[in-house]
Amino acid sequence: MRRIKVVQIGIGHDHGPGALVAMKDHPEVFDLQGLAVPEHEKAILGDYEKYLDGVKLMTLEEAFAIPGLEAAVVEVVDDRLIEFAQIAADHNLHIQMDKPGSPDPEAFERMVRTQKKNGKLFHMGYMYRYNPAIMKLMADVKAGKLGDLHSVEAHMSCKHKPQKREWIGTYPGGMMHYLGCHLVDLIVQLQGVPEEIIPLNTSTCAEGVDAVDFGMAVFRYPHGVSFAKSSAYEINGYYRRQLVVTGSLGTVELKPLEYYGEGTSQLPLYTGVSETYLADTEGMKWKNVAKTHDTDVYDRYDAMMQSFAAMVRGEKENPWSYEYEVQLYRILLAACGVEIDYKKPIVL
Repeated sequence: MRRIKVVQIGIGHDHGPGALVAMKDHPEVFDLQGLAVPEHEKAILGDYEKYLDGVKLMTLEEAFAIPGLEAAVVEVVDDRLIEFAQIAADHNLHIQMDKPGSPDPEAFERMVRTQKKNGKLFHMGYMYRYNPAIMKLMADVKAGKLGDLHSVEAHMSCKHKPQKREWIGTYPGGMMHYLGCHLVDLIVQLQGVPEEIIPLNTSTCAEGVDAVDFGMAVFRYPHGVSFAKSSAYEINGYYRRQLVVTGSLGTVELKPLEYYGEGTSQLPLYTGVSETYLADTEGMKWKNVAKTHDTDVYDRYDAMMQSFAAMVRGEKENPWSYEYEVQLYRILLAACGVEIDYKKPIVL
């Protein structure tokens, strides 16, 4: 297996440490050259000291001067993701950029256009795309096992401190932009472009915080309604994260989407799965016939990062096209309440 020569740009994104560790833990896959530290992150490096053992720190200029550099993993804080992804794109590198991208659709599309023009990979850090239960569910839906879909219900909540909720509120749509993006991605993958999007984002006003910390959006489709809900102030919100997909032949519920092993508070993770199919419900009114199980243990970032490496090596095709990522971003902004024509043709 050929190792890919890669740098990580920044670590201030919530997933930045996870991506870095996933590369450090697999030196047979990644020739990790180091962490390029943007000027604005120098002051916060001390907060990430435990992740930096054995990682060479460098400037952006030093990173881009590395002979044979192939790829960049962009993990700066959310509102500067596209800025640094564009810099990497201008240096003709394959890119993984974490979700969801800075809230500027023109800048997002310009960066994706650069990648397509250069023939370089653009891969986004939506880690649920690599959740084993979600991957199986997507395959089952594609194979028609659930029949015609008419509803997707997606929850992803947590309980953050006031300072974090204030920060989340600086983005359009607040919590819908910050974490709801994961849910919008799943809904669009399952059902495509909605006929109508109704944003219902608001504030819990808990603990004196008036930022938009409660994300909610409704997606109308020809044969049903789906929704995404993401609260930053929900007791037991982490454990109640769930995805429910309902079709004419069955219902699948994934809950919790992620949970730690017994007695631990660290990765790796499991996902709870509940499946009910029409054929099993005949004559079973009011009886629960759901088949439940947990996934095998998995790491949140390993499959995602190794898949990125395989795509860089040309061994695997990216299932999420340039056009899909642009379409998804437009739909997300509409769910955040931004006035945008998310149905207009995509020209890259």
